[in-house]
Amino acid sequence: MVNKKSMNLRRRMEDRELKRGTPLTYDEVLDFHLALREVYGVGKNERDFFARFTPRSQEPKGGTRSYVRRRGDAPSIPSEPTRLVILEDRAPYLIIKGDSFHPLAVSLHKIGYSPEVHLVVKHLGLKLSNTAKELDGTPYIGNVTWDDAIRLNKSLGNVTLSPYYFFKFYKTLDDAAEGRIDVLDETNRPVNQGIFIVARDEIVGPTKDFRGEWLYARFSKKGNLLYINHPIIAPAGKIKETTEPLSSDTLMSNRQISLEEFLSNPTSQGMPRKGSSEGDLYYWAPTDGAVVGLFAVSGGASLDCSWGPRSSNAAFGVRSAKILER
Repeated sequence: MVNKKSMNLRRRMEDRELKRGTPLTYDEVLDFHLALREVYGVGKNERDFFARFTPRSQEPKGGTRSYVRRRGDAPSIPSEPTRLVILEDRAPYLIIKGDSFHPLAVSLHKIGYSPEVHLVVKHLGLKLSNTAKELDGTPYIGNVTWDDAIRLNKSLGNVTLSPYYFFKFYKTLDDAAEGRIDVLDETNRPVNQGIFIVARDEIVGPTKDFRGEWLYARFSKKGNLLYINHPIIAPAGKIKETTEPLSSDTLMSNRQISLEEFLSNPTSQGMPRKGSSEGDLYYWAPTDGAVVGLFAVSGGASLDCSWGPRSSNAAFGVRSAKILER
């Protein structure tokens, strides 16, 4: 049963949205988030949910932050520089841009179970739950196959990143973690660099606990050619699921490669190139009927293009991305 506090907060949020008035205060948004978590039992130990993105000492005078968009509004593309924004699912999203594709907002976290996700999961007839935690303690959904991960994201109105877009995201994340670019929040305040370091380590950092995520690419063989099925996002924002021959420049041997070199010069499909230098990233080449997963263990990170689409693991999840409006 929804408690009185959360109901009052919900009414205040709706009143302000309808009147398009002053944004909710930092504490009001945080309290509403915590009230939802208490009601649905997602977790009660995340009082620093927003604080870990912006230290309280940096809060603007008066304590107002526009973390929650008005209901029905579509996310819009912020102006330069790079931005970290909080969208309607209360998760932090990093904006990535490119000359050949429409800007995307990519979540710093893999999808976690929530009331909204519960409705979609129930509609799809899936049995999912939070089965793992990221390095910062954020819970996320695991034990999801590649096929179901794609369905889940699509039903939530999200985009599942192909290798091409994922590594564009990772390059931006790495630049932010290393201080090569500055990232501002929605109130033009610098975002703590440590956030991006933790998010990057979640993807490629060595750890005793296995963790990973699905990427949107499936391979199939027709005759003597290997094909890749993946989404392409046009500059206008339209998504087209495309099946095309795998680039002849793609590395087709299993070995360790340089992640830095790969990020700076992938193929047009986001894959490592032939002749890649040796490095710390383990790579398994595409095979017929396989899909792509990126995972990390104590020995380092692996880009595996030979996963079975029906495979699953408690620590293997999927990340959400959203197309932004111009």
